[in-house]
Amino acid sequence: MSLLRRLGRIVTSQLRDLSFRRAPVQSASSNSDAWNSAEDTPSASSPSQEEQYRANLEVGPHASLAEIRLSYKRLMKQYHPDFHATDLQKREMAHAIAQRLNEAMDYFESKLGKGA
Repeated sequence: MSLLRRLGRIVTSQLRDLSFRRAPVQSASSNSDAWNSAEDTPSASSPSQEEQYRANLEVGPHASLAEIRLSYKRLMKQYHPDFHATDLQKREMAHAIAQRLNEAMDYFESKLGKGA
């Protein structure tokens, strides 16, 4: 394999990994007013839960359940933790990605119906 092809694959895999990274989760304070603060309400600029799920599954806003399933299967083949058994760091990252994919798929199956 040529050096350029190998380098291209490395860059592509690094860019793909960046698309699934999330901002660190902030813990809620014990103050009861924290739940009612304006910071916790989603603003117009923050993506909704469904938009985030669609981004995780790499599907568009008008994708059907069949298209979502195809994308889910493709991504699970790529990021399943069992395929990264030798490298512990990659396995942990793949496990986190697989959890997000499963959560997104559960959301769309409940919303769009499993029988569709």
